[in-house]
Amino acid sequence: ATGIGAVHSAGTTSFASGVKPQLGPAGAISADQLAANKLGKTTPYHSLQLSQRLKNVAKEVPPFDNATFCDAISWADAKTPLIPQDNPQSIFDNFFAGSSSKESAKEKALRIARGKSVLDNALNQLNSIKKKLGKDDLYKVEQYTTGLRAIETEITSSSSMATCMILDRPTKSDAAMAKTEYYDIMHKMMILAFQCDLTRFISFMFSPGRSERIFEFSPVGVNEDMHSLSHDSSAESIAKQVKIQTYEIKMYASLLQGLKDIPDIGGASLLDNTFSVFGNELSSGASHSLHPMPLLLAGGGGALKLGQHIKAEDKTDQAAVWLTVLNAMGMGLESFGTDGKKAIAGL
Repeated sequence: ATGIGAVHSAGTTSFASGVKPQLGPAGAISADQLAANKLGKTTPYHSLQLSQRLKNVAKEVPPFDNATFCDAISWADAKTPLIPQDNPQSIFDNFFAGSSSKESAKEKALRIARGKSVLDNALNQLNSIKKKLGKDDLYKVEQYTTGLRAIETEITSSSSMATCMILDRPTKSDAAMAKTEYYDIMHKMMILAFQCDLTRFISFMFSPGRSERIFEFSPVGVNEDMHSLSHDSSAESIAKQVKIQTYEIKMYASLLQGLKDIPDIGGASLLDNTFSVFGNELSSGASHSLHPMPLLLAGGGGALKLGQHIKAEDKTDQAAVWLTVLNAMGMGLESFGTDGKKAIAGL
Protein backbone atom coordinates (compact mmCIF):
# COMPACT_ATOMS: atom_id res chain seq x y z
CA ALA A 1 0.00 0.00 0.00
CA THR A 2 1.15 3.54 -0.68
CA GLY A 3 0.75 6.20 2.00
CA ILE A 4 0.18 5.68 5.69
CA GLY A 5 -3.56 6.38 5.46
CA ALA A 6 -4.07 3.65 2.88
CA VAL A 7 -3.49 0.76 5.24
CA HIS A 8 -7.00 0.75 6.73
CA SER A 9 -8.74 0.25 3.40
CA ALA A 10 -5.93 -1.95 2.08
CA GLY A 11 -6.02 -4.10 5.20
CA THR A 12 -9.81 -4.45 4.97
CA THR A 13 -9.91 -5.42 1.29
CA SER A 14 -7.04 -7.89 1.68
CA PHE A 15 -8.30 -9.44 4.92
CA ALA A 16 -9.99 -12.40 3.20
CA SER A 17 -8.67 -12.07 -0.36
CA GLY A 18 -5.14 -13.24 0.40
CA VAL A 19 -3.69 -10.57 -1.90
CA LYS A 20 -0.91 -8.26 -0.74
CA PRO A 21 -2.51 -5.06 0.65
CA GLN A 22 -2.88 -2.43 -2.04
CA LEU A 23 -4.71 0.78 -2.87
CA GLY A 24 -8.06 0.18 -4.52
CA PRO A 25 -10.17 -2.99 -4.83
CA ALA A 26 -9.27 -6.33 -3.27
CA GLY A 27 -7.56 -7.67 -6.37
CA ALA A 28 -9.00 -11.18 -5.97
CA ILE A 29 -12.08 -13.09 -4.87
CA SER A 30 -12.33 -13.46 -1.09
CA ALA A 31 -11.98 -16.82 0.66
CA ASP A 32 -15.64 -17.04 1.67
CA GLN A 33 -16.83 -16.37 -1.87
CA LEU A 34 -14.37 -18.83 -3.39
CA ALA A 35 -15.68 -21.54 -1.06
CA ALA A 36 -19.32 -20.51 -1.56
CA ASN A 37 -18.96 -20.82 -5.33
CA LYS A 38 -17.99 -24.47 -4.91
CA LEU A 39 -19.73 -25.57 -1.71
CA GLY A 40 -22.77 -23.28 -1.52
CA LYS A 41 -24.74 -24.48 -4.54
CA THR A 42 -27.46 -26.43 -2.71
CA THR A 43 -28.71 -23.75 -0.32
CA PRO A 44 -31.29 -21.05 -1.06
CA TYR A 45 -28.69 -18.32 -0.62
CA HIS A 46 -25.14 -18.42 -1.96
CA SER A 47 -23.84 -16.37 1.00
CA LEU A 48 -24.79 -13.56 3.37
CA GLN A 49 -22.84 -10.39 4.11
CA LEU A 50 -23.87 -8.72 7.37
CA SER A 51 -22.48 -6.01 9.62
CA GLN A 52 -22.93 -3.67 12.52
CA ARG A 53 -24.12 -0.34 11.10
CA LEU A 54 -21.24 1.00 8.98
CA LYS A 55 -22.69 4.24 7.63
CA ASN A 56 -21.26 7.44 9.10
CA VAL A 57 -18.80 5.48 11.22
CA ALA A 58 -15.63 5.48 9.12
CA LYS A 59 -14.69 8.86 7.70
CA GLU A 60 -13.41 8.80 4.15
CA VAL A 61 -9.89 10.19 3.75
CA PRO A 62 -9.26 10.40 0.01
CA PRO A 63 -7.30 9.18 -1.78
CA PHE A 64 -6.40 6.66 0.90
CA ASP A 65 -9.21 5.29 3.05
CA ASN A 66 -12.02 4.99 0.54
CA ALA A 67 -15.16 4.29 2.57
CA THR A 68 -16.34 1.55 0.17
CA PHE A 69 -13.07 -0.32 0.57
CA CYS A 70 -13.33 -0.02 4.37
CA ASP A 71 -16.86 -1.44 4.33
CA ALA A 72 -16.39 -4.85 2.68
CA ILE A 73 -14.39 -7.99 3.46
CA SER A 74 -16.32 -10.19 1.00
CA TRP A 75 -15.46 -9.76 -2.68
CA ALA A 76 -17.26 -11.53 -5.54
CA ASP A 77 -14.21 -11.01 -7.72
CA ALA A 78 -11.15 -8.77 -7.93
CA LYS A 79 -13.20 -5.59 -8.34
CA THR A 80 -16.66 -6.27 -6.88
CA PRO A 81 -17.18 -5.65 -3.15
CA LEU A 82 -20.21 -7.23 -1.50
CA ILE A 83 -21.40 -4.45 0.81
CA PRO A 84 -23.00 -6.00 3.91
CA GLN A 85 -26.56 -5.45 5.06
CA ASP A 86 -26.89 -3.85 8.47
CA ASN A 87 -30.59 -3.36 9.25
CA PRO A 88 -32.06 -6.34 11.18
CA GLN A 89 -35.58 -5.63 9.91
CA SER A 90 -34.46 -5.57 6.28
CA ILE A 91 -32.34 -8.68 6.77
CA PHE A 92 -35.32 -10.50 8.27
CA ASP A 93 -37.58 -9.39 5.39
CA ASN A 94 -35.02 -10.43 2.77
CA PHE A 95 -34.13 -13.86 4.14
CA PHE A 96 -36.89 -14.97 6.52
CA ALA A 97 -39.96 -13.49 4.80
CA GLY A 98 -43.12 -15.54 5.15
CA SER A 99 -41.89 -17.22 8.33
CA SER A 100 -43.20 -16.77 11.82
CA SER A 101 -42.59 -18.32 15.21
CA LYS A 102 -46.38 -18.64 15.47
CA GLU A 103 -46.57 -20.91 12.37
CA SER A 104 -46.67 -24.63 13.19
CA ALA A 105 -44.35 -27.15 11.56
CA LYS A 106 -47.33 -28.61 9.66
CA GLU A 107 -48.31 -25.17 8.34
CA LYS A 108 -44.74 -24.48 7.20
CA ALA A 109 -44.53 -27.83 5.41
CA LEU A 110 -47.85 -27.19 3.63
CA ARG A 111 -46.74 -23.71 2.51
CA ILE A 112 -43.52 -25.13 1.03
CA ALA A 113 -45.35 -28.04 -0.62
CA ARG A 114 -47.87 -25.68 -2.29
CA GLY A 115 -45.06 -23.63 -3.79
CA LYS A 116 -43.36 -26.74 -5.15
CA SER A 117 -46.66 -28.09 -6.54
CA VAL A 118 -47.27 -24.92 -8.57
CA LEU A 119 -43.79 -25.17 -10.09
CA ASP A 120 -44.21 -28.87 -10.89
CA ASN A 121 -47.40 -28.14 -12.81
CA ALA A 122 -45.72 -25.35 -14.79
CA LEU A 123 -42.77 -27.58 -15.66
CA ASN A 124 -45.03 -30.43 -16.75
CA GLN A 125 -46.93 -28.10 -19.11
CA LEU A 126 -43.69 -26.78 -20.60
CA ASN A 127 -42.38 -30.30 -21.18
CA SER A 128 -45.59 -31.30 -22.97
CA ILE A 129 -45.22 -28.61 -25.67
CA LYS A 130 -41.46 -28.89 -26.34
CA LYS A 131 -41.89 -31.30 -29.27
CA LYS A 132 -44.09 -28.78 -31.07
CA LEU A 133 -41.62 -25.89 -30.92
CA GLY A 134 -39.06 -24.60 -33.39
CA LYS A 135 -35.39 -24.17 -32.50
CA ASP A 136 -35.66 -20.52 -31.36
CA ASP A 137 -38.80 -21.05 -29.29
CA LEU A 138 -37.37 -24.24 -27.79
CA TYR A 139 -34.27 -22.33 -26.66
CA LYS A 140 -36.45 -19.75 -24.89
CA VAL A 141 -38.50 -22.46 -23.18
CA GLU A 142 -35.33 -24.25 -22.06
CA GLN A 143 -34.09 -21.00 -20.49
CA TYR A 144 -37.40 -20.53 -18.70
CA THR A 145 -37.39 -24.17 -17.54
CA THR A 146 -33.87 -23.78 -16.15
CA GLY A 147 -35.03 -20.75 -14.17
CA LEU A 148 -38.00 -22.67 -12.75
CA ARG A 149 -35.76 -25.58 -11.78
CA ALA A 150 -33.51 -23.19 -9.88
CA ILE A 151 -36.51 -21.86 -7.98
CA GLU A 152 -37.67 -25.42 -7.28
CA THR A 153 -34.21 -26.22 -5.85
CA GLU A 154 -34.47 -23.22 -3.53
CA ILE A 155 -37.92 -24.30 -2.36
CA THR A 156 -36.74 -27.87 -1.78
CA SER A 157 -33.70 -26.61 0.13
CA SER A 158 -35.96 -24.38 2.19
CA SER A 159 -37.98 -27.40 3.35
CA SER A 160 -35.53 -27.80 6.24
CA MET A 161 -36.97 -24.56 7.63
CA ALA A 162 -40.14 -26.47 8.44
CA THR A 163 -38.32 -27.97 11.42
CA CYS A 164 -36.47 -24.79 12.41
CA MET A 165 -37.39 -22.37 15.14
CA ILE A 166 -38.22 -19.13 13.33
CA LEU A 167 -37.65 -15.71 14.81
CA ASP A 168 -40.26 -12.99 14.85
CA ARG A 169 -39.46 -9.85 12.86
CA PRO A 170 -37.31 -7.40 14.87
CA THR A 171 -39.45 -4.59 16.22
CA LYS A 172 -36.74 -1.93 15.86
CA SER A 173 -34.45 -0.68 13.11
CA ASP A 174 -30.70 -0.78 13.63
CA ALA A 175 -30.55 2.90 14.58
CA ALA A 176 -33.13 2.43 17.37
CA MET A 177 -31.46 -0.60 18.94
CA ALA A 178 -29.08 -0.66 21.86
CA LYS A 179 -25.73 -2.01 20.66
CA THR A 180 -25.81 -5.20 22.76
CA GLU A 181 -29.39 -5.86 21.66
CA TYR A 182 -28.28 -5.35 18.07
CA TYR A 183 -25.49 -7.91 18.31
CA ASP A 184 -27.87 -10.37 19.96
CA ILE A 185 -30.48 -10.24 17.19
CA MET A 186 -27.83 -10.35 14.45
CA HIS A 187 -26.26 -13.41 16.07
CA LYS A 188 -29.65 -15.12 16.30
CA MET A 189 -30.31 -14.54 12.61
CA MET A 190 -26.86 -15.83 11.63
CA ILE A 191 -27.32 -18.95 13.73
CA LEU A 192 -30.81 -19.49 12.30
CA ALA A 193 -29.51 -19.12 8.74
CA PHE A 194 -26.99 -21.90 9.39
CA GLN A 195 -29.41 -24.05 11.39
CA CYS A 196 -32.04 -23.91 8.64
CA ASP A 197 -29.41 -24.39 5.93
CA LEU A 198 -30.36 -21.14 4.22
CA THR A 199 -26.67 -20.61 3.48
CA ARG A 200 -23.30 -22.11 4.36
CA PHE A 201 -21.32 -18.85 4.26
CA ILE A 202 -21.68 -15.63 6.26
CA SER A 203 -19.30 -12.73 6.72
CA PHE A 204 -19.99 -10.29 9.56
CA MET A 205 -18.20 -7.03 10.32
CA PHE A 206 -18.27 -5.75 13.90
CA SER A 207 -16.96 -2.43 12.56
CA PRO A 208 -15.59 -1.03 9.30
CA GLY A 209 -11.92 -0.49 8.65
CA ARG A 210 -10.68 2.71 10.30
CA SER A 211 -13.65 2.60 12.66
CA GLU A 212 -14.57 5.75 14.53
CA ARG A 213 -17.33 4.06 16.47
CA ILE A 214 -17.82 5.28 20.02
CA PHE A 215 -18.59 2.62 22.65
CA GLU A 216 -20.26 4.90 25.16
CA PHE A 217 -22.93 2.35 26.03
CA SER A 218 -22.91 -0.12 28.93
CA PRO A 219 -20.99 -2.29 29.69
CA VAL A 220 -18.13 -0.55 27.84
CA GLY A 221 -18.57 3.10 28.75
CA VAL A 222 -15.81 4.60 26.57
CA ASN A 223 -16.58 8.01 25.06
CA GLU A 224 -13.68 8.23 22.60
CA ASP A 225 -13.68 6.55 19.21
CA MET A 226 -11.56 3.45 18.66
CA HIS A 227 -9.47 4.87 15.84
CA SER A 228 -8.29 7.86 17.88
CA LEU A 229 -7.58 5.68 20.90
CA SER A 230 -5.44 3.33 18.82
CA HIS A 231 -3.01 6.21 18.15
CA ASP A 232 -2.62 7.08 21.83
CA SER A 233 -0.12 4.90 23.69
CA SER A 234 -0.88 6.25 27.16
CA ALA A 235 -1.86 3.81 29.89
CA GLU A 236 -5.33 5.39 30.09
CA SER A 237 -5.92 4.97 26.35
CA ILE A 238 -4.68 1.38 26.35
CA ALA A 239 -7.02 0.55 29.23
CA LYS A 240 -9.95 1.94 27.21
CA GLN A 241 -8.91 -0.04 24.14
CA VAL A 242 -8.80 -3.19 26.25
CA LYS A 243 -12.37 -2.51 27.44
CA ILE A 244 -13.59 -2.15 23.86
CA GLN A 245 -11.74 -5.20 22.60
CA THR A 246 -12.87 -7.29 25.57
CA TYR A 247 -16.46 -6.39 24.77
CA GLU A 248 -16.07 -7.36 21.11
CA ILE A 249 -14.44 -10.68 22.01
CA LYS A 250 -17.29 -11.40 24.44
CA MET A 251 -19.80 -10.71 21.66
CA TYR A 252 -17.89 -13.08 19.39
CA ALA A 253 -17.81 -15.71 22.16
CA SER A 254 -21.59 -15.41 22.56
CA LEU A 255 -22.00 -16.17 18.84
CA LEU A 256 -19.78 -19.25 19.16
CA GLN A 257 -21.72 -20.39 22.23
CA GLY A 258 -24.98 -19.99 20.32
CA LEU A 259 -23.62 -22.20 17.55
CA LYS A 260 -22.37 -24.72 20.11
CA ASP A 261 -25.83 -24.94 21.73
CA ILE A 262 -27.53 -26.06 18.48
CA PRO A 263 -27.45 -29.82 17.71
CA ASP A 264 -26.49 -30.61 14.12
CA ILE A 265 -26.08 -33.72 11.97
CA GLY A 266 -24.01 -36.67 13.14
CA GLY A 267 -24.46 -35.87 16.82
CA ALA A 268 -22.22 -32.81 16.46
CA SER A 269 -23.06 -29.22 17.30
CA LEU A 270 -23.54 -26.48 14.73
CA LEU A 271 -20.21 -25.04 15.88
CA ASP A 272 -18.50 -28.38 15.20
CA ASN A 273 -19.74 -28.17 11.62
CA THR A 274 -18.74 -24.52 11.18
CA PHE A 275 -15.38 -22.84 10.61
CA SER A 276 -15.00 -19.32 11.97
CA VAL A 277 -12.13 -16.87 11.37
CA PHE A 278 -11.98 -13.71 13.51
CA GLY A 279 -9.55 -10.86 12.89
CA ASN A 280 -8.85 -7.21 12.19
CA GLU A 281 -7.62 -5.20 9.22
CA LEU A 282 -4.38 -4.18 10.99
CA SER A 283 -1.89 -5.89 13.23
CA SER A 284 -1.39 -2.62 15.15
CA GLY A 285 -3.52 0.48 14.83
CA ALA A 286 -0.85 2.68 16.39
CA SER A 287 1.89 1.79 13.91
CA HIS A 288 -0.42 0.95 11.00
CA SER A 289 1.47 -2.31 10.59
CA LEU A 290 -0.11 -5.24 8.76
CA HIS A 291 2.15 -8.01 10.05
CA PRO A 292 2.16 -10.17 12.03
CA MET A 293 -1.63 -10.45 11.83
CA PRO A 294 -3.35 -12.07 14.83
CA LEU A 295 -6.23 -14.36 13.83
CA LEU A 296 -8.57 -16.42 15.98
CA LEU A 297 -10.02 -19.68 14.63
CA ALA A 298 -12.96 -21.63 16.03
CA GLY A 299 -15.12 -24.64 15.16
CA GLY A 300 -14.31 -27.26 12.59
CA GLY A 301 -15.07 -30.35 14.67
CA GLY A 302 -11.44 -31.40 15.00
CA ALA A 303 -10.50 -30.89 11.35
CA LEU A 304 -7.82 -28.50 12.61
CA LYS A 305 -5.85 -28.56 15.85
CA LEU A 306 -7.39 -25.60 17.64
CA GLY A 307 -7.12 -24.60 21.30
CA GLN A 308 -3.51 -23.53 20.91
CA HIS A 309 -1.46 -20.42 20.17
CA ILE A 310 0.69 -20.73 17.07
CA LYS A 311 3.37 -18.21 16.26
CA ALA A 312 3.84 -18.72 12.55
CA GLU A 313 7.20 -18.60 10.85
CA ASP A 314 8.53 -15.15 10.01
CA LYS A 315 6.89 -13.47 7.01
CA THR A 316 4.06 -16.01 6.92
CA ASP A 317 1.13 -14.31 5.19
CA GLN A 318 -2.43 -14.61 6.50
CA ALA A 319 -3.28 -16.12 3.11
CA ALA A 320 -1.65 -19.28 4.47
CA VAL A 321 -4.27 -19.38 7.23
CA TRP A 322 -7.06 -19.11 4.68
CA LEU A 323 -5.42 -21.84 2.60
CA THR A 324 -5.32 -24.09 5.68
CA VAL A 325 -8.98 -23.44 6.54
CA LEU A 326 -10.23 -23.77 2.96
CA ASN A 327 -8.51 -27.12 2.50
CA ALA A 328 -9.84 -28.34 5.84
CA MET A 329 -13.26 -27.66 4.28
CA GLY A 330 -12.39 -29.86 1.31
CA MET A 331 -11.44 -27.24 -1.28
CA GLY A 332 -8.25 -29.03 -2.37
CA LEU A 333 -6.31 -25.88 -3.23
CA GLU A 334 -2.58 -25.80 -3.96
CA SER A 335 -2.36 -22.11 -3.06
CA PHE A 336 -4.49 -19.11 -2.11
CA GLY A 337 -3.88 -15.44 -2.74
CA THR A 338 -0.42 -14.02 -3.26
CA ASP A 339 1.58 -15.85 -0.62
CA GLY A 340 -0.66 -18.69 0.56
CA LYS A 341 1.65 -21.42 -0.70
CA LYS A 342 1.53 -23.92 2.16
CA ALA A 343 -0.59 -24.73 5.19
CA ILE A 344 0.25 -23.45 8.67
CA ALA A 345 2.50 -25.99 10.39
CA GLY A 346 0.95 -27.52 13.50
CA LEU A 347 -2.57 -26.46 12.61
